[in-house]
Amino acid sequence: MDIDKLLSANVKKKSGTKCMVGSALAKLDSATKAKLVAAIADHDRFTAQGIASVFTSLSGLEMSRSPVERHRRGDCQCPK
Repeated sequence: MDIDKLLSANVKKKSGTKCMVGSALAKLDSATKAKLVAAIADHDRFTAQGIASVFTSLSGLEMSRSPVERHRRGDCQCPK
């Protein structure tokens, strides 16, 4: 038996909601994703509403500040 496979198959799933931010990030090219991840982490320079506006402009899907705030707090299913 492979202990690593057994353990990885039984990892506790993170609670929280499915993340709109994580879903949107997954659809972006790596350069754009890296810039947005850095902006999301920079609470001093970028508001949640500002980040949401960028996502809306890039994807055309309306995003409010709430998903960005939830993602920043880690209250979603995205890995940390």
